[in-house]
Amino acid sequence: MKGTEHRARAALGALVLALMSLSAEGGDLRAFGPQSYEQILKAHRDRPFVLVFWSVDCAPCHQELTLLANIAAENPSLELVLVSTDRRGIAPQVTATLAEHGLGRVEAWLFDGTPERLRRTVDATWYGTVPRTYLFDPAHRRRTVSGALPRASLESWLREQPR
Repeated sequence: MKGTEHRARAALGALVLALMSLSAEGGDLRAFGPQSYEQILKAHRDRPFVLVFWSVDCAPCHQELTLLANIAAENPSLELVLVSTDRRGIAPQVTATLAEHGLGRVEAWLFDGTPERLRRTVDATWYGTVPRTYLFDPAHRRRTVSGALPRASLESWLREQPR
């Protein structure tokens, strides 16, 4: 019995360490509240960037994350901001999903509040469809794409941006 108890405690300890590690990796996952959109715009002032709203349980979002990871690898100066519209309780899944797609080091946020209210701070015409992508030029004029972002559209937008 002692051996079984020891193994169980060791397994529990390993699980706790793994969860702590996952949580530490997710430390860069910021809470997206009512002021966050303005904070993002300010942080990327005078620079082009891509803002993507996505969800863990959205299949097209996963395809878009793969596309974004590939484009970011080809364009290291691309400023990419990813906002998960999921609830805070699944932050570890959000972090794991980003890591699976090679986007663990990208600026990442997670909705923290009423989704409808948070969406309105970004775009009054947005009713929650994800993925939802905004392509901002340096003057912060934005192009909006609802649904999957075509690679050709993103590449075309990138070519238009100053180097």
